[in-house]
Amino acid sequence: MKYSEFRNDIRKRISILTRLISLTLFVPMGRCAPSAHSSQTDQICGFRELQQCAKPLRVLANAQDLLFVRDLDQACLDLQAGLRCVHRYARMCMSNAQADHLAKLYRGTQATVRELCSEGPYKLDFLRHAKCTVKASAAYGVCTNKFQNVLDNMENIRMAEDSQMKIVAADVNKRRDMQMKKQMVIDKVDIHVPTYAPPRNGKQARNIQLIPEVPPRDTEAEKQLEIERLRPLCCAFKRLDTCAYNAMRYQCGTGTAEFVSDFLRGMSANAMRMHCALFAEENSTETCGPDGDGIDEPVLLELKSRENSARGENYIQNLALALLGSLLILNLR
Repeated sequence: MKYSEFRNDIRKRISILTRLISLTLFVPMGRCAPSAHSSQTDQICGFRELQQCAKPLRVLANAQDLLFVRDLDQACLDLQAGLRCVHRYARMCMSNAQADHLAKLYRGTQATVRELCSEGPYKLDFLRHAKCTVKASAAYGVCTNKFQNVLDNMENIRMAEDSQMKIVAADVNKRRDMQMKKQMVIDKVDIHVPTYAPPRNGKQARNIQLIPEVPPRDTEAEKQLEIERLRPLCCAFKRLDTCAYNAMRYQCGTGTAEFVSDFLRGMSANAMRMHCALFAEENSTETCGPDGDGIDEPVLLELKSRENSARGENYIQNLALALLGSLLILNLR
């Protein structure tokens, strides 16, 4: 039994969830507005910098093979370091309201990590399910790869937006400096006329506006825009959950499937509840379309090939696999 395969799979899963939560930070309450005061702050408070908190989790798959228990302990250290990194980011780059929002997003993640990394029944269950989860790695890989594609696309969009926000912030700084210099020159020439003076002889007093007025916000349009921005992420996670459950249930039974599903939901519960609840409501007008299970014909054929070469293979298993494959392919069409 290659525990390294399961190790890499679980690390990939945790990395995906960390990336997912980092993406959900860049919605109205969590998005770090461009600073008009410090270009240095802009350089350390972008989306790319937040991504660095999840980076250690992504490169762990290249680590040397270790015994799984020891490896899980190491993964826990990296998870905890990633959470501390996010907290530092919040402290340096976010307002109190944004930091509170972040804390709520990560509450479920912290609770799951605490249980996973402490000696107790949850950790024992995790290790117990590990032996069978390896069998589902091929099918689960399809689930995560499809979700990764969505994440990669959204990350590229977020980084482009982040770069644009920094350009806007720099432009605001430049225009503000120029206007303030003009104001200082005018004040030196006409020092006896205060900017707040009342009208004199029917003429309106001078009032130089440093920053252009912001037009009224169309909150309904903004809300709809955010829904469309979140739709790919929320729907992709919903399909990931369904896909992972089906893959694990087929290979390992309902018990392991429910454990993995609970793990996924626990790691991202608050993020999904706060930003994706609209897509989960049965009567909601915002839907994701058919869930599907994401397990397509090539993966089923690979699973069948592996099972044929495994010990204890029998005709009933082959028949069940073929039947399942037919049903899934029909559903996907």
